[in-house]
Amino acid sequence: MNQHVLNFLLNLEEDKLSVPSKDSVEQLIIFYDKNINVENKEEWFTKGLVSLSYFLLNEHWTRYEQRDRVTHLIDNYLDRDHDLVHSFISALKPMLIKSTGINNDNLTPSGRRKIESSRPGLQPRLGFEQTFGESRWKEWRTNGGLRSIGLFYIILRHLGKQEISANLPWISPGILNIIDDTTLGPENVRVYGIMLLCTLLESVLNKRDTYNFNFKDTGLQKVYEPILTNLLYNLPPSSTPEETLRTWKVTYPALQLILRVEASDNDQDFRDRLGHMFSENILQLTIPRIGLDYPGLSLWILGYCQDVVLMLGKETTLYLQRVIYVLGEFYFRNAFMTLQMPILHKCLDLLILLCDQCIPESIVNQRYDILACILLCYEKCYNEGSLTADVLDKCKVLLAKLESFGCDFKEESKKLKERKSLTNLFA
Repeated sequence: MNQHVLNFLLNLEEDKLSVPSKDSVEQLIIFYDKNINVENKEEWFTKGLVSLSYFLLNEHWTRYEQRDRVTHLIDNYLDRDHDLVHSFISALKPMLIKSTGINNDNLTPSGRRKIESSRPGLQPRLGFEQTFGESRWKEWRTNGGLRSIGLFYIILRHLGKQEISANLPWISPGILNIIDDTTLGPENVRVYGIMLLCTLLESVLNKRDTYNFNFKDTGLQKVYEPILTNLLYNLPPSSTPEETLRTWKVTYPALQLILRVEASDNDQDFRDRLGHMFSENILQLTIPRIGLDYPGLSLWILGYCQDVVLMLGKETTLYLQRVIYVLGEFYFRNAFMTLQMPILHKCLDLLILLCDQCIPESIVNQRYDILACILLCYEKCYNEGSLTADVLDKCKVLLAKLESFGCDFKEESKKLKERKSLTNLFA
């Protein structure tokens, strides 16, 4: 047995909460990289490799380059010898939250959703047992349960559709139980659970895997979707801006994947579902709640809006009027808009993107609302000494796009030019 591997394993066994030093991880990377062609892998050899995976999603990495190298290394081993996955699964199962049996009415013993299950609204416990107390999660974490998450992640990366179907009885409850954990801060276990869900969904949506397994047939998307949607309702002041942003960054991508599963490769159906989420969750709920009170959240959600608009394409037209209203009401009209110039630029960028993606006739119909946004932005920046070349350029780009669609503001511009603050805009 290699001494570095032995020391690594002993340290992990002695302290269930310990995180290895970068030097000890580096020693194992070097050892396993040199021995990747070893065919007869002894138990200690595989155990050391499994133990390396414990920390793949851990926040304690001081160098993410090293984490990426560990991921790449383990991927190489599993790609060369897929049977190793079974050793990883055997190591993972005892580390999952223990239960005396599946008491969750949402799931069958095979990990599928029961047809009659229908429980709308917030549900704090959706894993194995809804009667779990907080002590159950505390006990799990104290006994090194957090280490199972990185191992779970690497396994899901390497399971094919057939293997996922066969292993759903422990995969589904395992992910749900991790999402159930309400720990906040760096060890926000719920966030890791959503990351595991993303990895699972990416695997089942892999078109290169031709095995006939439709995740939609399990009904599990109807279990996961309300969980993810409810998490998006957890906005400040109910949670800190930092926790909210951390949740958003994993929940929105996961929800997109769920919508793809529900759409069953029907692009139109996916866009319809995505558009509904865009309107209901973001435009009607999230942005009105956060406004400029939480700049970091606004900056992120406006960037995500651009991603959604690109995915929707011309179908963004259905939501054009609401998007313009939201931008005007909660951003451009805000008296403190010029104190958050990055957000102002995001708003202008989103308006420009709307002009590029939406049906021209609809842009023409909304021309005065768009013009009002331009004037509010430009004049406020001018009057408060925040007018930069970039702001001027973007406002002029918007005017040019409107004019290219046949919008004629000649009469309006004559009167507007009389205002000193708007002279350069119409020059």
